[in-house]
Amino acid sequence: MTSSRPEVVAVFGPTASGKSAVSELVAAALGTEVVSADAMQVYRGLPILTNQPTSPTRLVAIRDLADEFSVGEYTRLAHEEIDDLVRANGAAVVSGGTGLYLRAALVDLELPPAVDAETRAHWEARYESDPDVAYERLQELDPPAAAIVHRNDRRRVVRALELAERGSSLVPTHDRLWSGGTRLPTTARGRDRASQ
Repeated sequence: MTSSRPEVVAVFGPTASGKSAVSELVAAALGTEVVSADAMQVYRGLPILTNQPTSPTRLVAIRDLADEFSVGEYTRLAHEEIDDLVRANGAAVVSGGTGLYLRAALVDLELPPAVDAETRAHWEARYESDPDVAYERLQELDPPAAAIVHRNDRRRVVRALELAERGSSLVPTHDRLWSGGTRLPTTARGRDRASQ
């Protein structure tokens, strides 16, 4: 007879809804650990601001505030941690407050490729020189990306330009972000507010 329990239990909800407490209880009941899916909890030095859990939780306080951290890097690390917990304990709990990070932990997202520092520096300099000209160039190279990026959003305009130059796009060819498929058998439960 095989167990019917899911390999991953995802707990999500808004700030102060009790996700961390519920996740810790579920992890204890399953004999496993929690993997954080919060974009800010990855940084050290923000325990109160980000409500970092007091019990050991994976992918919490793993980067300095000055470090850049991408959803692509998070995806790789989250998949490794989840797979490690499933191998060792039969289950993992994912606790998320950041929708993109939660989905990145649960599915194989189609992410744009990384771009080298030289290409990024080129497009940053072009944007700094004249943001309007840089944005017009984005409109020429990748109209769908230009349609979703505001011309004053320096970081996203630069990212879209560097991807367009490489033949890729900020806009995925198909939207898997909120699709129903997951990497592993998963049960997801949402919290809408803290228990009274």
